[in-house]
Amino acid sequence: IWADDNSVNLYAFDETFESSYQNYYDFEAGEWKERPVEERVAHREQFLVNKFDQIPTDGEAASNYLATAFEEFFEIIQQRHPASGLGLVYSGHGSGSGGLFANSIYPKDARKMFIGVTGKLDRKLDWFDLGGPCNEGQFEALINFAPFFQYVVASDLPNGGYSFDEWDFEKFKETKADYLYPELLGPDVDLLETMKIIQERRRLGYEYSLNTMIR
Repeated sequence: IWADDNSVNLYAFDETFESSYQNYYDFEAGEWKERPVEERVAHREQFLVNKFDQIPTDGEAASNYLATAFEEFFEIIQQRHPASGLGLVYSGHGSGSGGLFANSIYPKDARKMFIGVTGKLDRKLDWFDLGGPCNEGQFEALINFAPFFQYVVASDLPNGGYSFDEWDFEKFKETKADYLYPELLGPDVDLLETMKIIQERRRLGYEYSLNTMIR
């Protein structure tokens, strides 16, 4: 959801994106290389699949609009990868007691969206990883999400505001779900075992941050 462009976009980042990304990001230093912002954006937009760019200004109308967009995104992904599981990983601010994406999608619209998606699939979605935002293991959120997923990962305690005692990109990859899911998921994978590994790696991330957490 790009606030600056007033749009919500679906991208498909394949191997060519990963290899070309080296030109824009210094993985060892964990920072952007000297490239104009416009150039980085143009590079990203080469991988655009679908775009909704008329998000209403009214909160309720915007919530319904975004829910419709994401329902269509799920359909596109399913059509492209019919034999794959479908999951959702979210690491931003909280979902607002059953809402989505810092409550950009209100709880009632999130529920309507998941009813639509699972109805078209005729099955549950596979997993929803809310392991990034704080306090998302609350009853309101779980009541809204649990009927539509095989597994939900969520903490009922604060889960942020810390950093590694010593920054190291390899440790970052070792503990970050965004990197772990592509590595661990595969055609013969046991999803539950994968999610257990990811939780163990999150715990390791806390250990790497022990002194910062204490401070």
